[in-house]
Amino acid sequence: MSHIPFGYAIKNGKAVVNEKEAVKIKELFGAYLSGLSLTEAAKNAGIKRCHISIARMLTDKRYVEDKFYPPIISRDTFEEV
Repeated sequence: MSHIPFGYAIKNGKAVVNEKEAVKIKELFGAYLSGLSLTEAAKNAGIKRCHISIARMLTDKRYVEDKFYPPIISRDTFEEV
């Protein structure tokens, strides 16, 4: 696997939620929904990534549904973003 999304780790060949990063993912989605810009939402969540990476994170379906990755964000939150 070439790239593990922020918020996940691989243990024994399976994707598991990285709890510390998952908290930041939830904060990112919440901050963005509250009206903050991509950059400000990431800053509030403590995520240091470029603008385009944050945009990709907010549209990454792996955070809500995937056969390999367990969900971090609810479907309602994801669709609202």
